[in-house]
Amino acid sequence: MLEKKPLITPNSLNGSNQDSPPHPDQIEVTLIGPGYGECVCIHIGAGEWIVVDSCINSGSTEPASVTYLNSIGVDPGQAVKLLVATHWHDDHCRGLSKSLEAFGSAQFVMASVLSRDEFSTFASGYDERPTAKVGSKVTEINQVFTALTQGPTPRRKVRRASQGRVLLSTITGSTTSRVQCCVTALSPSDLAESDFLARLAEEMPSIRRTKKAAPDISPNDASVALWVEVGDRAILLGADLEESGHPERGWSAILDANNLPVGKADLFKVSHHGSSNGHHPELWKKKLKPGSLAALTPWSRNKGLPTSADIRRLDGFTKGGFATAKTFPNSASSKPAIVRSYLRQQRLRLRSLNEGFGMVRFRTSPHRRDGAWCIELFDGACNIINLLTA
Repeated sequence: MLEKKPLITPNSLNGSNQDSPPHPDQIEVTLIGPGYGECVCIHIGAGEWIVVDSCINSGSTEPASVTYLNSIGVDPGQAVKLLVATHWHDDHCRGLSKSLEAFGSAQFVMASVLSRDEFSTFASGYDERPTAKVGSKVTEINQVFTALTQGPTPRRKVRRASQGRVLLSTITGSTTSRVQCCVTALSPSDLAESDFLARLAEEMPSIRRTKKAAPDISPNDASVALWVEVGDRAILLGADLEESGHPERGWSAILDANNLPVGKADLFKVSHHGSSNGHHPELWKKKLKPGSLAALTPWSRNKGLPTSADIRRLDGFTKGGFATAKTFPNSASSKPAIVRSYLRQQRLRLRSLNEGFGMVRFRTSPHRRDGAWCIELFDGACNIINLLTA
């Protein structure tokens, strides 16, 4: 059983203040996720924003981050200063090309492995062959490549995210209240990148290969984890980084690095939907303050994440853990064989009734002495322990 402890009670429930923008001197971290997909919107002060990854609501063709920023009166084309693509999986890159278009003044950063010629060849190889079953992640990435290299106006340069690289360093605020903001990539390590490219070569499409979707390249230790500092506050974004126990990959490589940013974060976007393969216990000791807040997006496909064991584990590390939605497996693979056969014959696809994206929003001041975050839950978001009883 879970240890009895006081819950961190959100300040606002069910969207009562959902459309209110942050004050110019507030930090905001909003995690959006519908149970399949996620993105993070971060206000670093003075109306300037960072967006990490992309997802699309099932009822819309617009990226969730664009919808959210518009809803709170923010001009995405001017306000977003940095757009980061942490990796190429569907649940993190859907709508990325539209995000790139919408955030016209943003610097674009992608995982180092995605900017390599080997990956471009891999992606175009699956996308160009009409007999191949193309995964949406390949199509999306190719649309990003096209947007970056073609068009009537000069295109933005792409920065590569690799371990220890500073992606953004800026000062926000007025002359009387200036705040330093720095965004640093914590991964991938050199070995994770070279291993990814080697696995990529093994999956390169051949001429005779047909009707095969572009495979995921696993383990996902080339994903970009981020360290975001605003004033004296730090936020850790885990993306989908996995941990294999190898000292030169995943969280182990980060914790062992000699260029790891100093300090500890008090807010953690949990990696890989709270799965055990994204967990490293030393991370909570070395880079997160005791009782830090945490948030995750659930994974509603296959057997679903986080599992009950994952929830109990996370609850032991954080004083307040939150999920963007109460979603559970609803795919055909979780149904009896006779049901799966019928769905295939009828070309039907099951969809959850709860695929609208939920949001967990954190706000605070970089100068707030008590360090407290205002926590707001919208559209089905909840404490993670509520996932056990949903």
